[in-house]
Amino acid sequence: MVKRLIPQISLQETEILASVPPHSNVVMLIEKIEEEEMVHLILNYIGQDNLMTFVNREGAFSESDARNLFHGMVSGLQHLHQHGVVHRDIKCENIMLTVDKRPILCDLGFATTWSKGKHLTEYCGSFHYAAPEIIMSQLL
Repeated sequence: MVKRLIPQISLQETEILASVPPHSNVVMLIEKIEEEEMVHLILNYIGQDNLMTFVNREGAFSESDARNLFHGMVSGLQHLHQHGVVHRDIKCENIMLTVDKRPILCDLGFATTWSKGKHLTEYCGSFHYAAPEIIMSQLL
């Protein structure tokens, strides 16, 4: 998978991806190619679909598959958190599925580093997935 980004955004995502050890439920950076106006991130090939596309096409998961999916997502998140990374844009479109339905957390474009005692106050992520109280505070 190749992801094309503008340099300013990709620098943080690249640094975060490079700082996190490999995990079976987190996308892996293989290489970064910088051009004058574009940065290309070469990521591990995942195949299949994102979670949204899969559910729209196939329908609901069985209870067993849903349990395995949730376990994989939590395992990937735990791995990121253990390495001081907060994803900040978890949504169905940012969870890829392998052929055997293993979830892979991807698109760490909004991710940031975190440490104990540090409070994150910047709003980011997708508006359609925001909690109502966040949207209301943005309107006031």
